[in-house]
Amino acid sequence: MTDITDYKCPKCGTEMTVQPSQEDNMTAAERIIDKFNGVSRLSKATGIEATTIYRWSYPKEKRGSEGRVPARYHAQIWDAAKRLGIKLKKSDFVNL
Repeated sequence: MTDITDYKCPKCGTEMTVQPSQEDNMTAAERIIDKFNGVSRLSKATGIEATTIYRWSYPKEKRGSEGRVPARYHAQIWDAAKRLGIKLKKSDFVNL
């Protein structure tokens, strides 16, 4: 395990302390997709195109976001998770 990390969201400025978990080897995109049990379910729940979600895990050279979930989708994901009873944490959106 790594040390506790301080993180500040570049979009909204929210500050948090992130404590590593078993999911440390996963990117933020992988964690979110996993919690929704797959890309198609995340897409259906949020209305975000599946191709967009797949692109989150692609490298920049392939027009991806390298495992980051762009901030513009956070609210849609939070709303869908709440509606479906999926437990998310702020740290799920952070690459450690």
